[in-house]
Amino acid sequence: MLLREFVLCLLIALAAPIAARANSPPQPIPADGKCAVPVDPDWTKQEQFVWVNVCIGKEADFNKEPGYDGDLNPKSPTGLPDSRILRSSFLETILLKDKYRSALTRLGVRITGARFTETVDLENAELQHDLRLNSSLLKDGANFQKAETSNRISFDGSKILGTFNATGAQINKDLSMRWAEFSYANLLRAHIGTVLDLSGSTVAGMLNMNAIRVDQDLLMRGEAQFTEIDLVTAHIGGQLNLSSSTVAGMLNMNAIRVDQSLLMRDKAQFKDIVFTAAHIGGQLNFNGSAVTGMLDMYGIRVDQNLLMHDKAQFKEIDLTGAHIVGRLEPQFHGHGYAQDERDSH
Repeated sequence: MLLREFVLCLLIALAAPIAARANSPPQPIPADGKCAVPVDPDWTKQEQFVWVNVCIGKEADFNKEPGYDGDLNPKSPTGLPDSRILRSSFLETILLKDKYRSALTRLGVRITGARFTETVDLENAELQHDLRLNSSLLKDGANFQKAETSNRISFDGSKILGTFNATGAQINKDLSMRWAEFSYANLLRAHIGTVLDLSGSTVAGMLNMNAIRVDQDLLMRGEAQFTEIDLVTAHIGGQLNLSSSTVAGMLNMNAIRVDQSLLMRDKAQFKDIVFTAAHIGGQLNFNGSAVTGMLDMYGIRVDQNLLMHDKAQFKEIDLTGAHIVGRLEPQFHGHGYAQDERDSH
């Protein structure tokens, strides 16, 4: 019995410093501008360039560093040169291996203008630092399935071919993907703790956000272009903003819950929209926009106003069983429009 207790105490004592190192807070930016952890000699030249910069709190920007062909656009037909290729294993090493992770500063890993030729694979990873892969080219997608982090992740300005998979991911701060291009994006059952920003972005295939939870705002504005969006049973804790965007196919918001307003104004273009049993906590605003197919609002509840002014255009609207607590503007009567049931004030 005494031996068993001794072994248990020994294991706990050994595990404690390991856990402390694994959960150590980010380091301050070194005053002397020197990295305490040297590069791995097996890393490529460009990987060494990334480490010596992020280790001291700097952005590793290939667009500004001499020898990498200048300021290049990852969305151009020529893409990015081989000299900028980073391996997924390198990224995983500096983010997850304690030797390197414990040396990262409060600014995390910030990389601009990189090229990944294989899937960036961080499935099930627990990330302790910000990760920014901006203006980069990911030729075989990214896998963040069930990844967890209390920090920010950004793909602003990047081009992601293949699949971006964040199914079940838990990102407790922002997920920023502004002015990016995606072949296909899957955020099924993901949880975003603050803002999910897709402003100005393009998704060529399905954008699957079925059952997503966003604690603050979901932003998809600014001339963003989507082929098809699934927001069935999604919960948005702030506002959902699709102003000035285009959805060429189905926008399915069946049973969605938006705690604040849903903005779909300013020349936004839609085909078919499903709002069956949706609940909008603020206003629903279509001012100046167009829906060329069916606008199905069967059983919708809008806690403020439903606005359809400024030359908004609609082909067919179903408001059967709708409950509009505020005003419905304009009032629709005649062929093609079903009468709503409203509680106007």
